[in-house]
Amino acid sequence: MGSYAEVTSQGGGRAMDERTEQTGRTPPTAFDAAVARCGRLPAVPPTALRDPVLRAQRHRGRAVELAAHRRRWWYPVALLLGFMAVVYSTLLLDQRVSAALVWPTSGAQFVEVGDSAGTAEYRRTLVIVAGGLNRRSGSLVAESLMPSIGGGDARVFSLVYGNGIYDEDILAKFDALFEQWTPRRLVLVGSSMGGDVVLGIAAHFQQTYGDVDRYFSRASAPVLDGIYLDCTPLGPGDVRFEARTRADLLTGLTEAVGTDGGAGTRLAAEMLVTRPQWSSGSWPFIQVRPGDFAYKWREVWRDKLNPAGVSTELVRDQYGVIRRFDADGVFGALDPGTRIVYLRPTDAQADRTIDVQQVEDRMHVLANQYDLELTVIDIEGGSHASAVIDAAVYNGLIAEYQRATTHSALAHAFR
Repeated sequence: MGSYAEVTSQGGGRAMDERTEQTGRTPPTAFDAAVARCGRLPAVPPTALRDPVLRAQRHRGRAVELAAHRRRWWYPVALLLGFMAVVYSTLLLDQRVSAALVWPTSGAQFVEVGDSAGTAEYRRTLVIVAGGLNRRSGSLVAESLMPSIGGGDARVFSLVYGNGIYDEDILAKFDALFEQWTPRRLVLVGSSMGGDVVLGIAAHFQQTYGDVDRYFSRASAPVLDGIYLDCTPLGPGDVRFEARTRADLLTGLTEAVGTDGGAGTRLAAEMLVTRPQWSSGSWPFIQVRPGDFAYKWREVWRDKLNPAGVSTELVRDQYGVIRRFDADGVFGALDPGTRIVYLRPTDAQADRTIDVQQVEDRMHVLANQYDLELTVIDIEGGSHASAVIDAAVYNGLIAEYQRATTHSALAHAFR
C-alpha cells in the first residue's frame, strides 16, 4: 500500500506540473495529498449491489440513522411545522382557486323584490330585509313576509351579501339606495344574524338622516317606523354551543391560520355537518349510503359552490357580525320611542341555534335603559328564524301587531 501511494503521489505530481504549465496557476496540494493518503477505492462489482446481505446491511444502516434523527428534540417540531405548512398551503390554494372560479369577488347589493320591482312610481315606505346564517340574501324571507311588510305604498329590498360582510360597503350602498328613492318611512327586517346587520343600518340611519334640523320641518323628516328581529342574537354568548358545528369549527381553523379556504373547505364542512343524512353508525365504524352521499354531494355543489352560494369567507363574516356587535352602542344610537319587535318561538328550546330567552331578557334591559318600545311576539310551534316555513303564522301575527299599534293598544297575544 505504501508503494502504491508513493506511485500515486508521483503521478499526481506530474499531473500538477502539467496543469500548472497549462493554466499558469498552482492548484492546492492539500486535496491531492489527501487523495494520495487514501489511495484508490476498490471498484464494487454490479453483482454485489444486488447481494441480499449487502442490501440488508444498507437498510439497517438507514433505519439506525432515521431512528437517531427521530430521537432528536427537533424532529417532532419539524414534523408539526411541515404538517402545518401543508395545511396552510392547501387552504390558501383552495381560497385563490375558488376566488377565481367559484366565488368571484363581489360586494353587497340591494335587490328589489315584490310588485314594485321595475316600476318608477314613488312609494313612501322603504323596507329592507336581511337574511341570517348560511343565507346569501334575505329574498326568501322578504317574499314570505310580503303580505305583512309589503303593500301598495312600500318598496321591499333584499340585502344580498357579497363574498364577505363589510360594514362600510353595506352602509354606503344603503345611503345610495335611500337617496335614490327618498322615502318617508323606513322599515327594517332581520332574520337571525341579519338582525344585527339591520340594527347597524338603523343606528347609521339615525345618525345620518334622523336629524330633523336637516329638513324644512319635522313632518318632512324621514322616520324609522320599526325594526323586526327574528331570533336575532346580540352577542356570541347568545349562540348555543351545539350550534357551533363541525362546519363552524373548520371555519374557525381557517380564521386561526389566516386564510378562509375555498370550495374544497366548504364542501368538506358541509359534508361533515350533514353526515347523518348520508351515513349511519359512529366513528370509526361508519356505513356510507352511496346514493344519499351522491345526492348530498350534488346538492352542496348546486346550492353552495356557485357564484350565488355561501362562501367560506361569508360564513366566517356572518359569525364575525355576531362577535363584534355592540348592543349598547347600537341601541343607544336609536331615538327614544323607536319600535322594536322581537319574534321568537314560544318554546325557547325549540330554537337550537340562539338562546332567545337570554336575548329577550337583555333586550328588555336595553329597551328600559334607552327608552325604546320593545314588543315580543311568540311564534307558536316555531323554530329558529322560521319565517319561510311558518309564513302564515308570521304574517298573521305581524298584521295583528300593526293593527294594534295603529290603534295605540297592544293585543293580548303580545307582551
